[in-house]
Amino acid sequence: MNTLTQIPFDPNSPTHCYQMLMGRVTAGFPSPAADWLDEPLNVVDYLIEHPSSTFFMSYTGKPIQKVMVNTGDILVVDKSVLPRTGTLVVLCQEGEMKLRLWQGDENATLETEDWYVWGSVIGLARKLVK
Repeated sequence: MNTLTQIPFDPNSPTHCYQMLMGRVTAGFPSPAADWLDEPLNVVDYLIEHPSSTFFMSYTGKPIQKVMVNTGDILVVDKSVLPRTGTLVVLCQEGEMKLRLWQGDENATLETEDWYVWGSVIGLARKLVK
């Protein structure tokens, strides 16, 4: 069973900007232009388009390999984004939040009729080294 926990988010709090290097990360010889800095990256501005309808949720279920979601990942969920086939959605079913891959009309055959799409997953945050 997968479980989701909402993480408080205040869109009015000060945001943090981080220096971002120009260029892309590749395997092989590094680019000589790697010393040039790009505009600062504001992670909140990058991930969030609709602050009043966006929520952070912690995923505590079993890893879902098909969509590369792991236990402990932070999901960025936007309630104003309509689900599209193949995207992750948070369903509310009998008062419990569940993470599902949206399959369009196929989702009409869920276990009960007591469910609704709570929001669409638009981003993911993961710590690689702890």
